[in-house]
Amino acid sequence: MDISRAWIGAFVAATVAAIAGVVAHAQGVDPTLSAALAGVLGLVGAVVVAVLLRADTPTSAAAMAVLAADRDVEGASRQRLLIDLPLPLILLDRDRKLHFANAAATEIFGPAREGEVLSTVIRSPSLADAVSMVASDGAALRVEFSHMRARDQRVLLAHVAPVDLPAGRLGAAILILIEDHTPLKQIEQMRSDFIANASHELKTPLAAIIGFIETLQSTAADDSEARARFLPIMAREAERMSRLVNDLMSLNRIEMNAHMRPSDTVVLGGLLQETVAAVAPLARAAEVRIELEVPRSGSEVIGDHDELNQLFVNLIDNAIKYGGSGGLVEIKLAPQEPGRAKMVGVTVTDHGPGIARQHIPRLTERFYRVPAGRGGAKRGTGLGLSIVKHILNRHRGDLVIRSEPGQGASFNVWLPSPAGAAGAAG
Repeated sequence: MDISRAWIGAFVAATVAAIAGVVAHAQGVDPTLSAALAGVLGLVGAVVVAVLLRADTPTSAAAMAVLAADRDVEGASRQRLLIDLPLPLILLDRDRKLHFANAAATEIFGPAREGEVLSTVIRSPSLADAVSMVASDGAALRVEFSHMRARDQRVLLAHVAPVDLPAGRLGAAILILIEDHTPLKQIEQMRSDFIANASHELKTPLAAIIGFIETLQSTAADDSEARARFLPIMAREAERMSRLVNDLMSLNRIEMNAHMRPSDTVVLGGLLQETVAAVAPLARAAEVRIELEVPRSGSEVIGDHDELNQLFVNLIDNAIKYGGSGGLVEIKLAPQEPGRAKMVGVTVTDHGPGIARQHIPRLTERFYRVPAGRGGAKRGTGLGLSIVKHILNRHRGDLVIRSEPGQGASFNVWLPSPAGAAGAAG
């Protein structure tokens, strides 16, 4: 601190002490206590001024952190902080060679030795160009680049900045701080795919309806046979659009409440009897028999009645549509499994053609459908199992799908029991 700053600090300290002394004396405080109070407040004032005066010093936080790593005083503990920093951090020396890389950087780019050239650690021309520009211009840059390691591609954003460290051999060093933008890019891609898929799903039936309407208004205006043929198709396509819109609205509503865990107690047996009664017309139309083997009482879970009803309607509807060739859908309590002692499981099983193993991990993706062969032309909105997954996420439950081609498919739903929820809350 220079002389002018020292005078400012002393002046403020003396002023604060004087004011404190006058106020204390006016309030009748003991003289000794007044003096002590004035001294303490004066010291606090001086410290505050010193901090404020130091705050405007144009020292980069990153530079201070790196400088701390090279100091001998408290060097070990401060370097430990840099090593454990959750963001990847790399420091290059004046020759643009690696001087320091923390644990997060090593996890992404692999182990590296001090003195290695950056391009041997991170193979990214755009990052190398950014480092060269920062080294020549002295201005900080941000650059996005991709990195592939062990079949895992990540999208990374690097903040490249010069740091002036005169101590030691570093000199005019370059600091690289990296953010992992992979999740953000994945969300952007999911949003883009969702809009494209939803638009496509609505566009197809809408185009068909518009085409039929134009035909009935023009060339087939007086054609009763065409009208009798077109109107059922139009009704079917309109119903398809209605299901899609309803599913999209349901999915949006469930996602909005995803952070709010249900707290009501639901009796599974009674709920499933309601669900089976609701889908009975679909089962009769498909000539499928539903066997429900869940006691009406005794099996309780923590959940939202309406959402769980929607969950099981979707599962049973899928079993009827895609596994209906087996003629039977079974619903029963699942046997307890290790690690699920505080949960209740329900299994919905069909005896249809089954699902190939490579499709199972993607079944809960929005708009994903198994290629023709399971259910043939009986195509739904592609959102049913996605809704199931989101409902289970909100309920802190789980879905396990087991299937083999030609062996049918079973969907195991696991939900927290009241005893499990009480234990988690405690």
